[in-house]
Amino acid sequence: MRWRGVVCVGLIAALGLAVCLASADPPIHDYVRCAAPYMIYPLGNNEDPWEQQDERMIGQWASFGDIMTAKANPPGSDSYWGGNRRNEIQGFVDDSEMYRRFGFHWGSAAGVCITWVDHSNCVAESDIAFNPEYDWSTDTWAILEDPDSELAYQHVLLHELGHTIGFADYNYKSSESKGLGYNTIMNYAYPWNYWVLGVDDAMGVDTIFPERVGRQYDFGVYAFHCESKTKCPMATVSPGMVSTGGSISIHDLQVASLGRGKLSNARVTVTLLSYPDHNQSYELESVVWDTFPGYGSQLVDLTVSVPSGVPAGTYYVELVASHSRSAQDPYAKNDSVVLPTHVRVLDEGEQDPTGPGHSACYEMVGVMYQQCGLKLDSGGSEISYNDAVLLCYDNNGPWSCAKTCFDTSIAAGGCGTFESCLTDYCGMPLADEEAEDEEDDGGCGG
Repeated sequence: MRWRGVVCVGLIAALGLAVCLASADPPIHDYVRCAAPYMIYPLGNNEDPWEQQDERMIGQWASFGDIMTAKANPPGSDSYWGGNRRNEIQGFVDDSEMYRRFGFHWGSAAGVCITWVDHSNCVAESDIAFNPEYDWSTDTWAILEDPDSELAYQHVLLHELGHTIGFADYNYKSSESKGLGYNTIMNYAYPWNYWVLGVDDAMGVDTIFPERVGRQYDFGVYAFHCESKTKCPMATVSPGMVSTGGSISIHDLQVASLGRGKLSNARVTVTLLSYPDHNQSYELESVVWDTFPGYGSQLVDLTVSVPSGVPAGTYYVELVASHSRSAQDPYAKNDSVVLPTHVRVLDEGEQDPTGPGHSACYEMVGVMYQQCGLKLDSGGSEISYNDAVLLCYDNNGPWSCAKTCFDTSIAAGGCGTFESCLTDYCGMPLADEEAEDEEDDGGCGG
């Protein structure tokens, strides 16, 4: 076979720009896989935990249909890759080898999929590599708590595997002339601490391989929703502190069906999961849809009560999805999700000492961590989300000022305005940044 050439697409950890793109139109390239299923060779030599994740992420895409499968590389095959007619996950490849083989440097790219296209405009081979200069992790809970500490190997791999099908990036320079939607792992705004395929990924697979996708029944729940190629806001929880018998509300939760089949008795159950050990769970209430359309997606707000039997303590909020055909649901990854926020349940009869307005403080903390990605510096060191919530007790200190910033700047100017208000007006430097010594001009709270 004579091959027309090589194209490459890469996921950039910081900038959101591709290494090189053969097509600017997301999310499906002008070239796609023309034959399926195709074999992908995971990283060999039993290199745990990476090889295990290779097989699991391939399995996620294969949940939608018989499109790709993992196959063990023959012994000694890792010494040569690229242009060998095998789709390979090569692992962590240093910059000198990337330049020697393919003529480009890593730059800011976290991962890359090098795709070989034949004269029929079909993907003939795809090879995936990762930049060893980044700190990588497969630790689900650590990345959930702090998605900026290390790169999630699973997230980047799931994205790069999408390129092997023929999916293009949603990045900051892409046009939007033939988009299926934004809820796709190919969206650069997809949160780093989640590696789960979205409704538009499932529809994309159905578009390219309709004969491989059956009448599947899926119902899932997501901690975020993507409304553009630059914004995927997280669901929020309020208040951050509640007495038993009280209630918590979850806002902008995405529920979706990643299958063709119409569902009945689709259900989302809210549970509290113990923090930080996550080994105890307490079921609260469920919300039920009598019917839910295939390839459907909705944003919902839920309010549930916290029963008296829940012990005092700090909890994650977990959402669990099910439906009448759950036994036939091929995609388990979206059956449950844990939100990256905490809720504190008070002892029975304990009074919330923060007084009026504390819910707004918790909401502010949630916005900082979930949407703005901010971590305030307290006495020269970073503070955790939970510690930040506890600082809401201080109604007269800098957090009172920060609440004013929240109330007056988020709606008007978003995260950038909020950040400048915190640093300039409230004197609260951000972690890893130096506070600017500027005169107080009244700021956004004046």
